[in-house]
Amino acid sequence: MEKLKKISFLLASIFILGALATKMAKPEWQLYSNIATGIGVFFFLLSLYNERASLKNFFSARSTKYGFNSVVMVILTLALVGLANWVVSRHSWKYDATKNKSFSLSSLTVNAVKNLKQPVKITAFYTYGDDDAGRNKMKTLFEDYKKHSGKLDAKIVDPMRNLPMVRQYGVERNGTTIVESGGQKVTVTTTNEEDITNAILKVSSAKQVTIYFLQGHKEPSISDMEGGGFSAVVEQLKKSNYEVKELGDLAAKNKIPDDCGVLIIGGPSVALLDHEITAILNYLAAGGRALILDDPRTDASLSKVLGAYHVQTGNDIIVDNDCNFPLAGPVVPCVVPKQGTAVAREFDNRAVLFFPEVKSLTYSSDKDAKATYTVVAESSGNSWGETDKERAAFDEGKDKKGPLTVGLLITKPVEGTNQKDNETRVAIFSDLSFSQNQFVNWSPWNYRLFSNSIAWLTEQENLIHLPPKSTQSDVMMLSSTQMNYILLLIVIGLPLAVLASGIFVWARRKKL
Repeated sequence: MEKLKKISFLLASIFILGALATKMAKPEWQLYSNIATGIGVFFFLLSLYNERASLKNFFSARSTKYGFNSVVMVILTLALVGLANWVVSRHSWKYDATKNKSFSLSSLTVNAVKNLKQPVKITAFYTYGDDDAGRNKMKTLFEDYKKHSGKLDAKIVDPMRNLPMVRQYGVERNGTTIVESGGQKVTVTTTNEEDITNAILKVSSAKQVTIYFLQGHKEPSISDMEGGGFSAVVEQLKKSNYEVKELGDLAAKNKIPDDCGVLIIGGPSVALLDHEITAILNYLAAGGRALILDDPRTDASLSKVLGAYHVQTGNDIIVDNDCNFPLAGPVVPCVVPKQGTAVAREFDNRAVLFFPEVKSLTYSSDKDAKATYTVVAESSGNSWGETDKERAAFDEGKDKKGPLTVGLLITKPVEGTNQKDNETRVAIFSDLSFSQNQFVNWSPWNYRLFSNSIAWLTEQENLIHLPPKSTQSDVMMLSSTQMNYILLLIVIGLPLAVLASGIFVWARRKKL
């Protein structure tokens, strides 16, 4: 017992230091840290009890009494600072003073998050010390999101310290964020507010949409990772919670699957059979949805599907000498999205797409069938549709002058009962290449146009489209007189104030 009394303070120090080290090195061992802290406190109190006589003599000494007031003041000051820090860390408050609210969530995001009906879990993987800027931005976003909804559970984890979670979610890169709810999951690799909010909306929706890529007619394969494949867009679609499948047996089954949310017909270069065309038209007539990507190499049989909706593709190639992709030349012209349309709401004047070897589209309104046509992309006014395959020069009366339509949305009401939907939706682009692996990243807007078209076809209008926030800052302009006042204040005013304060204190102390 006597030996324990002598070493109780040493034991207290060991346990408390061990608890601190455990908390810093292994935050997940919180229970062990708390136990060590409790044992350390016990031995510390025991050491105080054993040394109570010495402590009594110490506090009775005159020197102790004189220094005690100073010690108390220091402790109180530190306690107040600590208390203030604790309050601020748990009840943070910020005010966004920027003109365009650059550091605040948009009203669309706030409304979307407030209306959540089910819990949503968000897990962001950021390694400590790597991409701290992204980590801090995501942390701020999470704090802002959670202020507006109690149904969000958002956290940031270090993948190096949580390898089981990394394997569970299949995380392949730092900065990956997983949004999940109700068995649905979306992967986001940016810190963009729009991407996070849309992921929340997708996983909280009622069902997962299935997309079928028509195959069997030498269309690009969804698993082909070469330049001509669709693997890049398919990977992005899967990360956006779409289920992607191939439809390679249409000729045998003669029917589009019932679970088809969107049918993508990507430039078949082998003729579609008549009963396949009939199956596609029946599917659309019943309220089906299709994304059709035409191309100069596409078989002419696809025109039977387009013709049912009074759409024709030109026998030309759009050429633009003034605006085209660098190093590619006039046959890869700039394509301008129509701002404000359903698939280009967030596009601004900087949004330029590149469609390699694109044809022109024409259509005639079908008033009796009440179909609605919306042009969503066209070439520039300096382009033309070149019909001469040997010489690229505009021929008046032969070639069509730009702007020429290259993207079109069609809606048509469906009559009758027991239909798939009450409206047929078809998105048509006279180019296939802009969605293939080789070209989809030539412009950051290429895939955005593709994904927005899918969202429109599936009626996911709840997905938000945020315009880029302007980084323009306002500059306060001061006159020369105002600048002089500020200079006098800093160079003369403040030093005089300090000097006056010193004289006042000196005078007061001298009277004591």
